[in-house]
Amino acid sequence: MNTKSLLYCIAAALLGCATLAGCNSLPKSNARNGIKYQQSTVAHPLGDSITSVIINAKSVKCSLIAKSDTVPQNSVIELSQESKAIFLYLLCQPVNFQTDKIVYGRFMPWTRFTCAKGGNKVVHVEFDYSLKKWRILDHLCNTIVTGDTGTNNEQLMLFAQELFPLEPNLKLLSNKSTK
Repeated sequence: MNTKSLLYCIAAALLGCATLAGCNSLPKSNARNGIKYQQSTVAHPLGDSITSVIINAKSVKCSLIAKSDTVPQNSVIELSQESKAIFLYLLCQPVNFQTDKIVYGRFMPWTRFTCAKGGNKVVHVEFDYSLKKWRILDHLCNTIVTGDTGTNNEQLMLFAQELFPLEPNLKLLSNKSTK
């Protein structure tokens, strides 16, 4: 083996090592239930501890905050693994974390998703589909952060409608927004 070949081998080895070392410094992309998301997209506005509770929740329950007398006020559903995966996919969309525009109106949540990791590690995520806003609350129901659902609002609303098919106001709101 001549000197030129040896130098090429050393350069290739160093390039390989540098590439592998560089991969460890990139933002990590996690996969849970087949969903990939950029952790930095969610963790930047929420923080690592809140993101950890939401992403690694042992249980996620959805509560309907009824807008009518026909639906019981305490309608609660525990999400299946598939529904939890859909919820995480819809929540972790980058469009949800890009803006927090001022909207004139009172935040009136339609649904509340309670993500519990264990103990007092609980985070609530509420959606107001008419204002196209979301907010995250701590375990004491104090608001931590709010944001806009933007173009993701219809998908979130349809997901809530799938969870509560008998809620007439979700159907009306869904029909109104798609026209």
